[in-house]
Amino acid sequence: MPRSGTAKRRLRRARRPTAPSRSTRRRPPAEVAQQAKAVGVFEALGEPVRRRILELLAGGERPVGPLVVALRSLTPISQPAVSQHLKVLLDAGLVTVRASGTRRLYALDTAGLDAARAWLDRLADPLAQLAPFAQPLDALATEVARGRRANKAATASTPNTASTPNTASRANTASRSDRAAEPPDAHDRRPA
Repeated sequence: MPRSGTAKRRLRRARRPTAPSRSTRRRPPAEVAQQAKAVGVFEALGEPVRRRILELLAGGERPVGPLVVALRSLTPISQPAVSQHLKVLLDAGLVTVRASGTRRLYALDTAGLDAARAWLDRLADPLAQLAPFAQPLDALATEVARGRRANKAATASTPNTASTPNTASRANTASRSDRAAEPPDAHDRRPA
């Protein structure tokens, strides 16, 4: 069956590889990885059921069964749905899992929260983003202070000439005021 023009355009757009955004292209790879990890953590925390699972796991490691029972007291949820939420939390780095016989025990992984915490700390302290420039700016401030001290010392050692007006500047001012009082020349006048 032939496709319409709109369907063909959508299909072409879907096949096109997307270029990385400008913001990710220019950042160091470590910062991009940390930001991606923080984004994954926030996406995982966006679901209320997952936040409740993390609250339950904060009390210690648990298998899926007791998590399902605790979650069912709040909302109707199946065991496969809880397992899917645990997989998302595991992929985000918020949960660890270990095998104990035939059971899988899940526990809170606080290392996963560190990426989100670091990102939030950067937002809370905008001056931390300027840390690489702190030392050069301190050096610049020191040089400016030295220059001011040198200027004060130089002006203190020379006589103060600012209090006696320059006679040449007085003459210039007088000649300007004289010109303003004179009538304009005849060649400057426009015919009426």
